[in-house]
Amino acid sequence: MAELFHVIARGELSVPIPVVSRTLAQATGRVAFDVTREIRERVGILASELTEAQAGRAVAALSQAGVKTFALPEGGLVRFPDPAFLETARLGESALEVSDLRDADSRRIGAVNVPYKDIVLLATAHVRTETEKRIIEDAASFEATPSTMMPPAGFPISDALGRVVRHERHTEYDHYLDVLAVEPAHHLRLPAGTFNFVQTGLKMQPTSLANLCQFIKALGPLCTQAYIDASVLHVMDGNPQTNLKLNSVEQYDAYLLWRIQLLYHPEG
Repeated sequence: MAELFHVIARGELSVPIPVVSRTLAQATGRVAFDVTREIRERVGILASELTEAQAGRAVAALSQAGVKTFALPEGGLVRFPDPAFLETARLGESALEVSDLRDADSRRIGAVNVPYKDIVLLATAHVRTETEKRIIEDAASFEATPSTMMPPAGFPISDALGRVVRHERHTEYDHYLDVLAVEPAHHLRLPAGTFNFVQTGLKMQPTSLANLCQFIKALGPLCTQAYIDASVLHVMDGNPQTNLKLNSVEQYDAYLLWRIQLLYHPEG
């Protein structure tokens, strides 16, 4: 089976997304609406699962539209491990010393020292997350009127226990710092909302965001071999938070995947 290709933007899009979508759709034979959705979700990886011929046409057409891109076969896509989450860490003399590392289910997976010289990418983002809360209430507390005889949508009644069970969705926001390193490959994620900044050795600030910004300003200059993403430079320049705001963790992961490709596949 022939290898499939991705089309990857060389930088931030300076052309409106609808123009990029129409150009890609015409070059690949895909539906413009689907292309638009993929562009918004993948952040920088403009199209995937293309044949080599489709990818070549897409790169050429986008170049004519003023968008610099390159085609990358699936086998050439560089991926790092899924993120492990930092509960606490300190800035050592030559390494980021992580004493409590967790998996996505908050299970402790150990400790690690990451030499600053092995860190290849720093990025940070303000990310929206959604959680669902299950609320159980006593059905007897509801007045039996015509409007409450039947529960509204989302309020199913448990016949066995006579309870009203409803689900509420909550939108939350958190700030993340991601540290990608090699020898071996590590992807470390620091969520400002749960990270214990007391152990960093830095002076405590009034808020978790202020603590994160202080940590970034201290860590950034130590990572002399790393690509410092614009999202981190914005903080290091003295701004109170990053300028990268994304709608989901999945979108942030897609952004990081894109930045990794630019790091490992430089122009020229």
